[in-house]
Amino acid sequence: MHFETPPHDRAATVSTLAMPKDTNGVGDIFGGWLMSHADIAGAILAYRIAGGRVVTVAVNEFVFL
Repeated sequence: MHFETPPHDRAATVSTLAMPKDTNGVGDIFGGWLMSHADIAGAILAYRIAGGRVVTVAVNEFVFL
């Protein structure tokens, strides 16, 4: 398989540290906080690929256990 860009340029990654304000009373991270960071990581990659502005139209599923 041949790609025009190196694999690391197609990876949606972001690093951040959850703080106590991002958790509930028992220390679990809020799902919305996690979804927000996933959206940001995806947007960064999509922006790189599209070369311009992008938006999230829909999220089909997030499952939290």
